[in-house]
Amino acid sequence: MQNSDLCKALGTFQRDCPAVIKNKSANVGTYSYRYADLGAILTAIRPTLAANGLSFSQAINAADGVTTLTTSVFHDGGGSLQSVMLLPIGNMQPQAIG
Repeated sequence: MQNSDLCKALGTFQRDCPAVIKNKSANVGTYSYRYADLGAILTAIRPTLAANGLSFSQAINAADGVTTLTTSVFHDGGGSLQSVMLLPIGNMQPQAIG
């Protein structure tokens, strides 16, 4: 079954995925924090994704005044899963959606 292979691969990926190093810092008014930028995240996870036959893509779609981000995860055995997120409109910040 294709999705059972995907589930097994995701479980192994999550178990074996290395820690992502926080390589950036930001100051926001009264506080500061460290974070990993997208490049650091991808560098850390790509080898473990590939070792488990996993890949992903993201696509932005717009229709009828609604903009969404679709994230897809694929397994080389044919299984896949998707998640769709509504993107902010106007002055709404992404944090407000979360």
